[in-house]
Amino acid sequence: MTKDAREYHVLEGMEEAEAVRQWLPLLTAAMELRATELFLTLRRGQIEALGKLLPAGVEIIDFLEDHNSYSRSKFDDLVDSVIPHDFWTITGIDWLSNAVTAHGNCYCDVSMSVEVLMSLFPAQRTPVDGAEFVGDFLLVKEPAAGTVPQPPRRTPGRPPAFAWEAFHVEVADLIKSERMPQKKEAAIQHMLSWFASTQGGQTPSRSAVSEKLTPYYRRFFYDKN
Repeated sequence: MTKDAREYHVLEGMEEAEAVRQWLPLLTAAMELRATELFLTLRRGQIEALGKLLPAGVEIIDFLEDHNSYSRSKFDDLVDSVIPHDFWTITGIDWLSNAVTAHGNCYCDVSMSVEVLMSLFPAQRTPVDGAEFVGDFLLVKEPAAGTVPQPPRRTPGRPPAFAWEAFHVEVADLIKSERMPQKKEAAIQHMLSWFASTQGGQTPSRSAVSEKLTPYYRRFFYDKN
């Protein structure tokens, strides 16, 4: 890393640290009541939480830095285990790092059931299609078995093959007999009608006909248009 790049990252880190220093007290005050209530439910065993127990001597920062890297983490083999209810202490919870430390041990990557959490802390529900707002959270409803919409099926068989060789012959005849419309848009409509009358009502897309006609209009009608 060059000196300029190092100085840039140091300056950026200092600015971020200053921003955290300013908003962290506001965040802590805003979440204090709910955080205390959640701690009590955890300590009383009303809700079960899972976490990854870090090996002895490993700090929270070690887990976070390694876990956020783009390469394989040395903590990838850690598995979730139930955090004992009596392990929880309010001073040991690191809400920002999603970890809890007590008795010389640390659980990181803490998780719990959202359904149980919302049942213990009900809030005003606002229904929306396929989900509902619960307080400031959006709870997505799982579709009932057998009600998941299936993607539309394609009609079996090959798409219709249009007579493009006959199309070019017809265009050549129109040009030779001077019956070809001077305007390309009129020619597109004319050839769509020709397809409908010669192929049982089936017609290609307007863009496909336009693309086929473009070389003819560049060659024979450019100066006239």
